[in-house]
This record gives sequence, C-alpha cells and structure tokens, in this order.
Amino acid sequence: MKNWQLILLSVFTTLAASALILLISQEPRGNFILLPTRQPPSPLSVYITGAVNQVGLYELPSGSRVNDAVLAAKGLRSNANPAMINLAAPLTDGQHIHIPIIGESPLPDESAVTSNPQITAIPLSKDDPININTAGIDELDSLPGIGATRAQDIINYRDVHGAFQTIDDLMNVPGIGETIFNSIKDYITVTVNDNKESIP
Repeated sequence: MKNWQLILLSVFTTLAASALILLISQEPRGNFILLPTRQPPSPLSVYITGAVNQVGLYELPSGSRVNDAVLAAKGLRSNANPAMINLAAPLTDGQHIHIPIIGESPLPDESAVTSNPQITAIPLSKDDPININTAGIDELDSLPGIGATRAQDIINYRDVHGAFQTIDDLMNVPGIGETIFNSIKDYITVTVNDNKESIP
C-alpha cells in the first residue's frame, strides 16, 4: 500500500472514531414520559340472602355477576326458584341479592334476581339503626346473616314474648347466636318506653 493511501485510511479512521465518540457523548434529546400505572379495579362487596346454602357478605372481583355471588354462597338450596333468578345480572358494590324460594314472590326492591339487570341495595346505616321491635320482615332480612326465615323467627318470637327490652335479647331467638348478633348489633336498636337504647 502506498504512503498516500495509508495517510488517507488513517484520516478516515480518525474521523469515524471521532464521530462515534461525539454521538455517544451527546445528551439524549426529548423528555422522558412516565406512563401512569393502571390500578386494578376494586373488589365488590355484596350481601346475598334467601335460598342459598350460606347466607352472608361476600367480596367478589369487579365485573362479577349474580351467578358468582351464588357460587360464593355455596350454591342454591333445593327449594330455590331458578326461574326467578337472572344469574347473568351484573353486580355493583354494596348490593343485596335475595334469592326467592319456590312460591315466594321477589321483594319489590330485589327485582334484579328476576329480569331486571339492576339490583337495588337495602342500605344499612349505623346512624339509622333498624328497630327490631317494629321492623318488618324486609327490614330484618336486610341484616347480615338473617335472611327471610330468621326474620320471620324474630317476628314470631316478638309476637309470643313481647317487645325486646335490649338488643341482646335478640340472641334468645332460635338460630341467632353470638356470631350473627355481633355482625348486626351495630345496625339494630330497640325502643322501650319511646326511648332508643344506645347501641354498644
């Protein structure tokens, strides 16, 4: 190789190396964009009563349907009326689902278990507790762990033994033990001599 070719090759190599060093040392252009992370949807809390094997309050994934709540409650009892239930109805947080038994009419505020996809919740409030001396079956049924059968038992006990004197007297009703009582005590009260008993 001739001298001038060596000089040309050396110059070209030097220029290429300089360009590469300059490219590497440059600050990156533009701004970094931090994409927001997508929060997972919140779970749903639903209360299911009636003709299911395990009445109770259940936490289900967002997007669940009535069928998911029934499965969480260990399925339908043999006396459930499947024709009155829309298992495909979507759920929303705080809903009360009542599964009617054969021969039972759906409650007016529980239309979602029939053809209506919307379920109306029966609200429970510590600020406005249910008076167990005057409550009807629908109000009592809305309490956690009570259901239509126990609600009727409460009314029957009240009719036979008279008004409850304290909320603790509710544990005298067959089928209502300490566990169920503890789950509902914040949502109930009694009226004795027109004065409400303060809830413990």
